[in-house]
Amino acid sequence: MRRVLHQRVRQQELIGPVLVTVLVREITPLLVGIIVLGRSGVVILSEIGELQIGGQVRTLAAQGLDPFLLLVLPRACALAIGSFTLGILFVLAALLSGFVAGSLLGAVGISVWSFLDRVLLAMHAGDFAVFPAKMIVIGLLIALTGCLTGLTATAQDEVGGLLPRGFVRGVVAILLASVVLSLAV
Repeated sequence: MRRVLHQRVRQQELIGPVLVTVLVREITPLLVGIIVLGRSGVVILSEIGELQIGGQVRTLAAQGLDPFLLLVLPRACALAIGSFTLGILFVLAALLSGFVAGSLLGAVGISVWSFLDRVLLAMHAGDFAVFPAKMIVIGLLIALTGCLTGLTATAQDEVGGLLPRGFVRGVVAILLASVVLSLAV
């Protein structure tokens, strides 16, 4: 009985490091990135692709308006802020729902405050910088890949043909950003 209790205490000590390593550092940026790409990145790509194919982007440039400032920059800022916010909400929801499920199953025998304290104590100083950086960079890259793929469309292209190209570019950008910033920790 004593050995079982000791093993359970040791397992509960691992809650923080495992959740930080798996959930905060790796899973959340990837899942949020794919959600944002599928929900917003593809829409941005189709909007800008239609504007480019229809000639409206050339019309803006001919009027002396910078298409980058009007079309790309606002979307990049919005997706950066949106992906950061969604990442924070995703981590909080995952931690709290995991705690509730573990408590209901009898697997977690500590208070919610002890649980959250263990998670925060397991985070290194770099995690507090890398997680926000990952979320912001991933949002920026999703917007940039969608916008640039749309802006490179020609009159012969169809928006439906641009979507797979933009989605693959977005996924590659998400993975590269995640790997590069994970190596920084």
